[in-house]
Amino acid sequence: MRQQIKLDTPILAALLGERKMSVAITLALGAHGAALALGWPGFDCPLRAATGVPCPGCGLSRAGQAMLQGQWATMAQYHLFAPFFAIAFILIAVSLTLPARLHGQFVGAVARFERQTRLVAITLILLVMYWLVRLLWLRESFVNLIVSS
Repeated sequence: MRQQIKLDTPILAALLGERKMSVAITLALGAHGAALALGWPGFDCPLRAATGVPCPGCGLSRAGQAMLQGQWATMAQYHLFAPFFAIAFILIAVSLTLPARLHGQFVGAVARFERQTRLVAITLILLVMYWLVRLLWLRESFVNLIVSS
């Protein structure tokens, strides 16, 4: 029997519900962001390091930095999806600050939003499509942008 992917399955809410995973993501992104802010090298993309192929998220760190500095054109050059990931990161950080009762309500509200709008699933599908366009049709400029920075 073939299993179908349902676009209304909460993805972000499932992540928010796992506090240990949310803590790990927050610590990793915080350490990465702090290193970049201090001018130190951040984490290398494991996919690019192993295969030479940039992953769907390659460029997000620099895009996030540019976005935080108000450099919207630079952000768009690096990665158009930076605002979506910034919102997700903020939601993860907020969920970690909430006591258990409010945390459950917050996760439930995010799950309802995801089921109603399918926004997270659609965003992830668009992210893969964006990556494929950059990789297949804009490969040279995409790879040069990621490698040169």
